[in-house]
This record gives sequence, structure tokens and C-alpha cells, in this order.
Amino acid sequence: MLTLSGRLVADGPEECACCGELRARVALDLDFAVLDRRDGPAAGRLRVPLAAFTSPDHDLNRGFLQRAVEHANECHQDELRRALATRAGTRLGDLLGVQLCGLRPDGVVLRWVDTTGAHQHELRFPRAARSAADLGELLRSELHEGLC
Repeated sequence: MLTLSGRLVADGPEECACCGELRARVALDLDFAVLDRRDGPAAGRLRVPLAAFTSPDHDLNRGFLQRAVEHANECHQDELRRALATRAGTRLGDLLGVQLCGLRPDGVVLRWVDTTGAHQHELRFPRAARSAADLGELLRSELHEGLC
């Protein structure tokens, strides 16, 4: 069990630099974090140092990756369609829809439907992303310069 104590802080709406989408951002200003394991050989409570808990090493967490996929799919369908048409050698008019899924620091799965049916391709990046900004650069370099 993870117990967090702190104060919720609203940072106001954050505007996406490329598409203008407003996103609500709420943060937890932490006082402490405690891990509690109730059974097994490692039973007990452990107070986690806040510097370790809030380390940028955790920036590419599952929630961030999921929100990035949702943003790309909802706000950048045109760019995704153009990028996939180029990569797959498919006419843009034949693409009915494109979706990113399974985003990871080292790649992403592309799914699309065209006039011949449904398709899927795993796109591996040349290296694993080290930060959110790095992940954005890898996506843009492998897919389309217009993605944010």
C-alpha cells in the first residue's frame, strides 16, 4: 500500500503548444510517501525519500504514456493519417482511421483501417526515450514533424 500526504495544487489550465488544447493539471505537493507491506518477509513500513519518489526518472510512467496516446489520437488524427499514408505507401483517401496504442519509451504500436481492412505495425524507436521531451522528439522523427 502506498500512502501519500500533501496538498493538492491546481496549476491552472495548460495549453498545448501545437494545437491549443487546454488541459487541467493538478499536482500533489507532497509532505511524505510511505510504503506499507502487510505480509511476507518484507512486511513493515518504509518512508520513501521525497527526492527518490519525485525523481524525473518516473516521468515516462504509464499514466503519462496513456495521456500522450489519447492526445495524439484525439487531437492529431490528420497528422497521424498523413504520416501513416507515407509510411505504409497507402493513399491518404484510402485511410479511414489511425490510432496509436501501446506507447512505450522504446516504441509504439500503430493501428489503422483502410479500404483493404485493419492493420497493425509495431514501430521501434532507434533508442529508448529518456524524458517526455525526448519521447516527443522520437515520435516526431519516426512519424511526423507536426505531432506535439
